[in-house]
Amino acid sequence: MKTRTGYMTENENRLHARGFLTPFQAGPSPWFRRKKFYTNLLRRSAAECLASALLMFVSLSASSAFCTVDEDVRVPTPVMVGLAEGLAYAGLMAATAHISGGHLNPAVSLGILISGHLNVLAALFYIIAQFIGSILGAAAVLAYEFDVPHSFGNGSSNSCIPINTAVTSLSKGVNQSQGILVETMLSLLLVMVFIHMTVEETEFKSIAPLVIGLTLAAAVISRSVVL
Repeated sequence: MKTRTGYMTENENRLHARGFLTPFQAGPSPWFRRKKFYTNLLRRSAAECLASALLMFVSLSASSAFCTVDEDVRVPTPVMVGLAEGLAYAGLMAATAHISGGHLNPAVSLGILISGHLNVLAALFYIIAQFIGSILGAAAVLAYEFDVPHSFGNGSSNSCIPINTAVTSLSKGVNQSQGILVETMLSLLLVMVFIHMTVEETEFKSIAPLVIGLTLAAAVISRSVVL
């Protein structure tokens, strides 16, 4: 017999036949009462945390100004930063998609939640894990950029330290409202592409990480106009 939560087990059928169990009471327990759900959730959250840390490490490293042996400061171009972030996102998403879905971004997790393909508890765990991972990745960049002396192959050393370590600031003439609008639109772009390439039924799922990574790269490059 079918119940509201699934099919009855053989033992539940016997109990129902004897009047001890109604179809409403029978069937598997809800997801939030299953121990396996929480075990899997921790595993998925750990994957999101690690991948977010690695993504942040690559993103900040690519977007930080750095010094050369002759103490010149070199600032990365928007294309360099965009390609670094996009390709890193694509690779990490491909590596974690079978575990957690490869969100790596709170906006993506929120979008999947709103679309009805992720429960509230999992979304909360994902977002917390992503924040923790991002903090760890940023801390790693600061550690290797400021604590390790800059030495070069010719035996010389340089006290010049990086400036503008991925500092986010608005361009001249751009106010906060305009900056928020740009970030919102680009986040919607990423979320829309992510949902349609991973959640919806499409024949292009095999190339989803590459498409989503390139979308992120385009977003990073385009936002350089205001940030």
